[in-house]
Amino acid sequence: SEQRKRLLGFLTLNDSPRGYAHGSEKWFKYFREAYDVDTHSSNTLWVDFLVADEEYAVETIQTLLMTIYDTLPSVDYIIMNLDSPDDKAAITFDTLPAPVIAEGSDASDDFSVMTYKLSARESLIPTLNIRSACVEDHDDLVPIFDQQSEVLSSNYGDFFLAEMIAAQDSSNKALVSLNKDDRACGLMAISDDVELSMLQTCFHLESYDYLCKIPEDETYDQLAVTGKVSDDDDLKGLDIPDEEEKEEEKEADAVSAAAGTEPPRIIIAGAPASGKGTQCEMLVEKYDVVHLSTGDMLRAAVAEGTEVGLQAKEVMEAGELVPDELITKIIVERLAQPDCQSKGWLLDGFPRTKAQADSLKENGIVPHVFLLLNVPDDDIV
Repeated sequence: SEQRKRLLGFLTLNDSPRGYAHGSEKWFKYFREAYDVDTHSSNTLWVDFLVADEEYAVETIQTLLMTIYDTLPSVDYIIMNLDSPDDKAAITFDTLPAPVIAEGSDASDDFSVMTYKLSARESLIPTLNIRSACVEDHDDLVPIFDQQSEVLSSNYGDFFLAEMIAAQDSSNKALVSLNKDDRACGLMAISDDVELSMLQTCFHLESYDYLCKIPEDETYDQLAVTGKVSDDDDLKGLDIPDEEEKEEEKEADAVSAAAGTEPPRIIIAGAPASGKGTQCEMLVEKYDVVHLSTGDMLRAAVAEGTEVGLQAKEVMEAGELVPDELITKIIVERLAQPDCQSKGWLLDGFPRTKAQADSLKENGIVPHVFLLLNVPDDDIV
């Protein structure tokens, strides 16, 4: 549900039928004879245990099966053998007719009295053929595109797909996927004619030299320092950092230097509307630290029913302010948890007084960096 996560299904598989750990090869032989399905030990698994929430049974079981097929590409079939034909957990499997035992077969009685349900990869993840697109694929593709959005047709015309496919050359290619009826059901357009400046503007490409071949006698760092860009066409789109960006990088480097090899410990303070929330989001994104506010920690402690949480609850229900000593205990407990120890933390809005700061220090809580957003009152909205 949206409110909380809960277990909706559970599936275990085996390489042999449930209840028959030995002799699985014989069962595969019996199964091939009875149903003419090419099952063998290398492409088939047997359901050992399956349960699903009744409300979401179909979606849950389909997701479990598709995960198996995605994870194990060699598996083509999943079989469930049942003592009884009525099994609600197998509603997404195809129920097979009673096995027909050929005359002279050595199939056991156990095999012939079972009910079988089969899941085939093709039923959930159909195999698609791929080929180069041709103009005739237009009629198959337009309804698919319009189902997603009619904006393309309205902006580029009813025959934009046909025109794009017809315009293929050495730099632009189009591929289509075909369904079992040999009709186009998907399109991929590929081009080496790329507008680098757009990509450089929209994505963080520093690690890839901005998709450019930097001149042999220069590096991106040198370009950033000098602010000069070569006349090379590939480099014209490079976004050289301005002075403000360089200052932000220096501040980030200061945090990293202060933390060293340890997970960062950061405290941030600032007046309301000083932009503290925005800065917290940026710090969490850059350093992947745990963002903690006293309000959230206090509510969590009360909800979890911890000793200090229950003490704080009594104080709040009495209409009194939670004392600094109690808040400090809640913070110390939270900072000692594994996620804060391994990732580091960002403490938001605490301490606010010297007494609170002293209480943190007494408990061994010392940040690497204290960030104060000193915004003039006239600039705060």
